[in-house]
Amino acid sequence: MFKRLVKFFTIGMLAINLAGCQTATIIDLFHAKTEKLQVTEVVFSNPAYEPNRVGTVFFAPYTVQNESDTDPVYYKYSLYLKAFRLVENSNPVTINSVKVKGTKDVTFKELSKDLSIPLEFSDWEGSIQKSDNLLFEEINEENMKLTDDSIITVLVNVSVEENGETITKDLTFELETRSRTYSVQQ
Repeated sequence: MFKRLVKFFTIGMLAINLAGCQTATIIDLFHAKTEKLQVTEVVFSNPAYEPNRVGTVFFAPYTVQNESDTDPVYYKYSLYLKAFRLVENSNPVTINSVKVKGTKDVTFKELSKDLSIPLEFSDWEGSIQKSDNLLFEEINEENMKLTDDSIITVLVNVSVEENGETITKDLTFELETRSRTYSVQQ
């Protein structure tokens, strides 16, 4: 009798929990080519990483998602740029400007900013130094209506001094989207 009562109670609680569950979706903005890349000395010499390099400095963008203060329906995204170099490379590196624009399936107001930020590097792993830089606190002031096919393009102008010359290059990064759905219990 007691076992039967426990069984009914357990089934009842499970039914209540399942009825109270809803799903929520988070949409990540990420750079597919560098998101999971393990930065090692290889990125400084392998031709496959040339589009992300200026001289011997490797760059990778990323976003951080923050909840909107005014509208719980969408998230705000902060845009960062990581830079990596070998310890023996102490040449100056400057982020000159950044432009962000919606490219595909997104509601987005183009942003641009002149920065002239000299980068400060610190020891990271082994013989590699890292610099982490905020480019935009918020890239969206409203719902971008992101879908699984959305693309946002980031253009960064960077200068690196090497061997007495200044190398200036425009780097182009395409941020893609990925949806994550999870259960939320009410």
